[in-house]
Amino acid sequence: MDDLTVLITGAGAPGIKGTLYSLHHNFDKRKIKTIGTDIDPSAIGKYLCDSFYRISPAISGDYVDEVLSICEREEVDLFLPQNTAELSVLANNKDKFTEIGVEVAISDPAVIESANNKHQLMMITQNLDIPTPEFYLVDSFQDLLEYAGVLGWPENPVVVKPPVSNGMRGVRIIDENKNLKEIFYNEKPSTLFTKMNNLKEILGDFFPPLLVMEHLPGDEFTVDVLNSEKITIIPRRRIKIKSGITFHGIIEK
Repeated sequence: MDDLTVLITGAGAPGIKGTLYSLHHNFDKRKIKTIGTDIDPSAIGKYLCDSFYRISPAISGDYVDEVLSICEREEVDLFLPQNTAELSVLANNKDKFTEIGVEVAISDPAVIESANNKHQLMMITQNLDIPTPEFYLVDSFQDLLEYAGVLGWPENPVVVKPPVSNGMRGVRIIDENKNLKEIFYNEKPSTLFTKMNNLKEILGDFFPPLLVMEHLPGDEFTVDVLNSEKITIIPRRRIKIKSGITFHGIIEK
């Protein structure tokens, strides 16, 4: 097997150590050189990768050129993006990397857009007759109140989240039965639970669209799917979650 040089973005991500461990202890026993990047010059991956570069945010006009330059300088074979904000940018510029011999582990632009937009994804699953929680897209506080009522609020909790976000940004469980004073004194700081009047104070009368959804209690699972020469599917029950990232999980059939 040939040696490989792999570029990994998001070198400050909590999962970077696991990514690098998997690369260095690969099944084929290839020698893999790792190149890390991050917008933070002190990202932890700087000290775990063979080389490190500070780069601009994905929304910057310089991002693609900077990463292309690193790929050419380091003779990168494979590009593993780890940051959600980069995915659409890279999917739409994948051909530029292919031209210099770099494979980018990324899906097509339309697939990325659908996967990252929670409303689109819910619509797709609904159309495929995959069971989904009941959901509505709202853009005013009055609509939020109306559809929260349809979902059983205030007796039952409901969930709100932006259609496009990552790392639990904007996710709230509106639960009028929660004792926020007890949470304040007995739990580590969290903004997950709130009450409708608190949300009204934050958002005002009008805001960019939000999904308001049925709250599903119980165990949470994520499913990782790799479509290569064959399809590999890994279901994981999430035991401990921080900022939307699994810190403790169990693989289950």
